[in-house]
Amino acid sequence: MRRAIVAGLALCLLATVPDAGAQQHTKQVQFAHGTSGTTLQDRVTGDDGLDYRLSLRSGQPLSVVLHSHNSSLYFNVIAPAAQEAMFVGSLSGNRFSGTVPASGDYTIRVYLMRNAARRGETAAFTLDVRADPVHGAAGATPAPDRLAQGIVPGDLADLVGARGSSGETQLSARGYASARTQGLTHYWWHGASQSCVRVVTADGRYASILAAPNAACGH
Repeated sequence: MRRAIVAGLALCLLATVPDAGAQQHTKQVQFAHGTSGTTLQDRVTGDDGLDYRLSLRSGQPLSVVLHSHNSSLYFNVIAPAAQEAMFVGSLSGNRFSGTVPASGDYTIRVYLMRNAARRGETAAFTLDVRADPVHGAAGATPAPDRLAQGIVPGDLADLVGARGSSGETQLSARGYASARTQGLTHYWWHGASQSCVRVVTADGRYASILAAPNAACGH
């Protein structure tokens, strides 16, 4: 009986780790001029994962948020030339925020866990990536809009995780007006402060609320 229990636990553990034979495809991440972040949309199928490569400087803040309806999809963050990930999504969740320890090319690896990969599942996702300039770095260009792009506005932080319907009611009550919708991403404009926010919905809830360029709201 004891051997059966141990064997069962081992099988469960294997089902929640990425497949060692996965094929990773690499894409370079580039931010639009004058911005410090971007939202990537893609999909992975089976063993075919995606590596997003991003060049960062020592001490630079990095934040990554993954949104997907597939609960077996995760991402890791790997430092330059490192043998092990500095962040493992399957253990820590689908949000990373921290300061990178060294300069170089960092890898954001998006993958399906072994159980889902072997079933040949496909997972569509969006990946919010932000890397603010190091404070005082030469050549750093501040965002032209009132709010720093990619930062959660203080008056909306409490709405992250709210249901979409109640979130819309609260946004309207706080002076925001719907500007446009693109898939699961909704842009809202605040006329009094002349600022735009980007709301991403996942599983019927507000997964992220971030400041966006005013142009995204048509201003």
